[in-house]
Amino acid sequence: MDIYTLEEGDLSLDVTNECGAVLRARYRGQDLLRPFSGNPDEPLTATAAGSFPMVPFCNRVEGNSFSFEGREYNLERNTDWDPLYLHGEGWISAWELRHRTETSLTMALVHGPEEGAPYGYEAVQTFSVDRECLKIGLNLKNTMDVSLLFGLGHHMFFPKTPGTILKASARGFWTEKESFLPDQRTAVPEEMDFSSYAGIPGHWINNGFDGWDGLAEIRWPEKNMGVSIRGGNPFTDYFVFNSDRSFEPEFQDDYFCFEPMTHTANGHKMGDGFGGLSLLAPGESLETALELIPMDIL
Repeated sequence: MDIYTLEEGDLSLDVTNECGAVLRARYRGQDLLRPFSGNPDEPLTATAAGSFPMVPFCNRVEGNSFSFEGREYNLERNTDWDPLYLHGEGWISAWELRHRTETSLTMALVHGPEEGAPYGYEAVQTFSVDRECLKIGLNLKNTMDVSLLFGLGHHMFFPKTPGTILKASARGFWTEKESFLPDQRTAVPEEMDFSSYAGIPGHWINNGFDGWDGLAEIRWPEKNMGVSIRGGNPFTDYFVFNSDRSFEPEFQDDYFCFEPMTHTANGHKMGDGFGGLSLLAPGESLETALELIPMDIL
């Protein structure tokens, strides 16, 4: 695996072309993302990284198929542990390095339609650091000859300490059903209301939130440190994931996931509006930008 380090001032970012993943993000020597836990001499498993891209859409599609504009699209599982096609190709593919400086990097993934993965697209990620923030751009162009529904997101793993608190607005909450799929849209439960700073419950969480304004904050009081997340349009949803030992036997409750998304999971099955998925005609693009801004908490 090739590892590229971007650094300026108190900020540094380690990125790899494998899975298009962020391995580590640090501020004054402390981790903003959960640090890479694997062996750099072995093939990367993206779930061991600090963050990975979700492209050409996020999460899952119920039944591994959907219909759009008179065509039927079939998907095939892309992991050995989940029967559903999950998070697209970005997190399981090698990206091509296109440009690099000491403080910025661009990489791309070109995917053609194929059986079980019927999307054709070119995705481009840009990473940069300055003295104040880490920036991740993720852009996608439809390279097919038909219009189709696309989405983008970042599956971000954050350190979790006993005092960790999260702040992120939402208008709706999605319960979970079998196969890790969203079930019913409800009001946000009190236990999961992050509209003001709140701790992450210590049990299984795998839920989507919609109506997000694209702004969030995570604070680690034990470290006197926090991070502000700025997504803005078109990020309208986020997912929160907290594992447990029935799913992950070695889980130590020392990380959680906050996943900015441009659409609702399983949007392909939601009819009108398609959960915010973006309809791209041939040659059209979807563009996103995300900033992580560290802050000192006294």
